[in-house]
Amino acid sequence: MFFGFFLSKTAYCDNPITMDPREARSTGYSIFSSTLEIKPKTVGRPRFDPYHKVLSRFYEPLVLLRLLGQSRGNHQPKPHDVNAGQAVRRDFLRNLSYICDFEKGGDTCTAIGLADLGACYRLYVASNKGQAKIAEFLKAVLGLLHELNEVPGSELPQKEAEFVKFCVDFAEKRVRKEKNCLFRAVDACSRKLSHSATIEAERLRKWLRSLLSHDDNLTLCTFAYETRHSPILSWLQSIRQENLLSPDIECDPFGLVRHYIGRLAHHIRASKELVKAVTDMSQILESCEVSAVDHIAPVPPPAPDRHTNLDGILNRMLGKGHDERLDIEHGLSKINAANRLFDRFPGEYRNLKPRIHAEVQILEHFHRYQIQFTENDRFVACSKAACLCCEMYFKHHPARMIVPESHRNVWTNWGPPLVENFSKSHGAGRQQLHILNKVIHEIRNLVISQALGQSSVGQRRPDSKTEITDLHSLGYTPAPINVSEKSSMVMSKDTPIEKQNQQLKNQARGPPISPGFLTHNNEESDGEGGGVSIQAWMH
Repeated sequence: MFFGFFLSKTAYCDNPITMDPREARSTGYSIFSSTLEIKPKTVGRPRFDPYHKVLSRFYEPLVLLRLLGQSRGNHQPKPHDVNAGQAVRRDFLRNLSYICDFEKGGDTCTAIGLADLGACYRLYVASNKGQAKIAEFLKAVLGLLHELNEVPGSELPQKEAEFVKFCVDFAEKRVRKEKNCLFRAVDACSRKLSHSATIEAERLRKWLRSLLSHDDNLTLCTFAYETRHSPILSWLQSIRQENLLSPDIECDPFGLVRHYIGRLAHHIRASKELVKAVTDMSQILESCEVSAVDHIAPVPPPAPDRHTNLDGILNRMLGKGHDERLDIEHGLSKINAANRLFDRFPGEYRNLKPRIHAEVQILEHFHRYQIQFTENDRFVACSKAACLCCEMYFKHHPARMIVPESHRNVWTNWGPPLVENFSKSHGAGRQQLHILNKVIHEIRNLVISQALGQSSVGQRRPDSKTEITDLHSLGYTPAPINVSEKSSMVMSKDTPIEKQNQQLKNQARGPPISPGFLTHNNEESDGEGGGVSIQAWMH
């Protein structure tokens, strides 16, 4: 049976490079295959459309890479700041983009670029889906921040509180979903802790249940912010290592509790840091406009055809006669035996829905219209770290952009901008081909490396960072808590009550910790790493 997928005519009828199911049948293209064919049984019609060829060469290895594992290596940290002024400006833009991202998920992920137009500054803003609401909110935020420059010191705490509430209220949908995720994780932790009779486990269980009493969004975010340095959060971080819980954050409710406390706290932190920066940013706030970038159409997904089989994909990745071809094919087959890689490929490839991520929209807008970045700092702030494709796109773009922080997760619905009349003789087509060829080369190398057993998949992690300082790194080591059904740490009934009370106090207190230790130089700084402990990943 020939390799193929069922294509919805309704969904793809406007797609200039997608094959209609009737055409597929007329060419012998099967609509019933549910797995990736290894070798074609007949020769298919050549791919004549140059755009289809390029996009197929991009998405085929990208889908393979996604199925081999979503997270690729360690989290790529924030780019280096060359001076203090640049650091303040970049953090200001990051915090602005964060408070604009008002829904959990990717739709409202927000990117911002700061332009110096000579007569004024301008913030160009984009989101993954729809900019208008975000642009209006951003204008209001800049107005409020500008007014704070004139507020007497005695009134600043009240004005700051009002500003924080304004930002949290705007993100109501996102906060509500993060709260629900936190409460579900708390329930899961409570069930696990119920198997342990240790005093430590009972204390932690009660503390976790107390989170459920904070139902108001602002109250919960404030509690999370004030709790973010608590040693209890380091307990949460240590439980997985002590009890050999799954390294996958989605299977680790203790890590999820810590993660969502960090996310809720960051709504307060980002708003407070914006207020704190108004003096340093006063010149920009004096004359700063906001402009939503024009929507850029993404490329259409390439249609699968008779060449969409393992043999054809490897031919395009390696070329015929490659020395390691058999080893790579054998490696992929071994992986397939364990995780049904080939069975999952058709559905993933069939359901591609490319869209241009917010940071790429800002990059392309500045590049297309030759807009000058402030102080030539070609930096784009984003409410989330970049995905792997965005990181590579920035890295290889001729605009010589600052490569952003990246969670290095693979998202197959990523897409580059659509180039009309794509051809090598066309400037825009030539530029996109140059970028995509370099990105394709990197993606292929990642697939090859894993197929040959030279690399392993990274542990699954969220796109967003937790933004909580790792107290382990500051010298604090929490007491172990055993959450297995057979606890080895249960206190004996014969233990004198005085000793039980003293042990409880010691566990609750931990080693002596001064206020200065907990704030660690700057009370508003949660540190760069922070987050759910998943071995090398700290975010």
